[in-house]
Amino acid sequence: MLKRAQFRHTHNQAFRVRIGAQHGFDRAIIVSLSASRMDGIAVEDVDYRNDLEFGHRILRIFVGEYVSGGGQWKNPDPALLPEGQMMAAGLVDDLTAVDGVQVLLARDPTLPPLRPDVDQCSTPDWDQAVSACDAAWIIAPESDGILLRLTRMVEAGGRLLLGCRADAVSVASSKIATARLLAAWGVPSIPTPDRCGVIPPSTTGWVAKPDDGAGACDMIATDDIDHLRHWLQSRLDTHVVQPRIDGLAASVLFLARDGEASVLSINSQSVELTHKDCRYLGGTIGEYEQHRAALAPLAAAAAAALPGLWGPVGIDVLLTETGPVVVEINPRLTTLWSGLHDALGINPAKMVLDLANGRPLPECRPIKKVKVTVP
Repeated sequence: MLKRAQFRHTHNQAFRVRIGAQHGFDRAIIVSLSASRMDGIAVEDVDYRNDLEFGHRILRIFVGEYVSGGGQWKNPDPALLPEGQMMAAGLVDDLTAVDGVQVLLARDPTLPPLRPDVDQCSTPDWDQAVSACDAAWIIAPESDGILLRLTRMVEAGGRLLLGCRADAVSVASSKIATARLLAAWGVPSIPTPDRCGVIPPSTTGWVAKPDDGAGACDMIATDDIDHLRHWLQSRLDTHVVQPRIDGLAASVLFLARDGEASVLSINSQSVELTHKDCRYLGGTIGEYEQHRAALAPLAAAAAAALPGLWGPVGIDVLLTETGPVVVEINPRLTTLWSGLHDALGINPAKMVLDLANGRPLPECRPIKKVKVTVP
């Protein structure tokens, strides 16, 4: 116990020195772990996961939003940046409102500070920044295995992961793997071929998208099969083709832990699908609460099928004349988070930290509708 207390004191001092040394947002923080050891106790030997009670000490949380946080070092994708900044801003606002929490925010050096009162670091080596904190909250696209890689980095570093576990991220990152899993559990989902590039029969047209895509990038909708085949020529190994299904675009936001789920809100989504591309325009939190009874079982089934889902999860759904159909599972915080606190009247980040403390899954629903618009 004495060694553990000595380690914390030394670690706290090293953290304050590192943060205090950073005066400009364009200056990278270089984290040295040698100062954070005491009597041979390594950083990775200390388990923070059962030591989150606020008031005893400061809980340091690394917030890593991939696009705005330097994941695309000095070249953030302009198509994904608005949503990334919205999610990062909403999460930082929520975390800093929790007593006993200190945030270290990853920030691309080409971008201005998100908030002048929040410690920010500019470094492509997130593992060093994560090592300087007690916990990490990662927001990243599933494409190219990015979210999975960063999730595994946090798990391997022994820090508390405030998000879905790697096994669940691995499945949910793939449209094909997700469709197989949902089918095995009897959950209605969009018919998806077992291989990329295969065009299924359809009388209503098709939607083509990356198997591991995120953010509505590199997608098209068309009823012209010749156009589809031409568009797919360079994407046969990466994209899935699904029959287009008419319905209202909705989403279910919920918290998950140990195979159980608690729905936070049922929302509308605004998606612009054309034969050239697809754009996500935002949505309205609480717009479809009248469908909660029909959609809550989908969240429960997803959590049971993927027990590694933990914390905030989103399910994209189509509300059709014959019932709801799952489009995909997002094993992470989504864009609508930026308006969730306002809609619920409760801090959702505090609810996630309560999950880590072993408290029961919350029961809540929006007290008002909140529109979230992507610039």
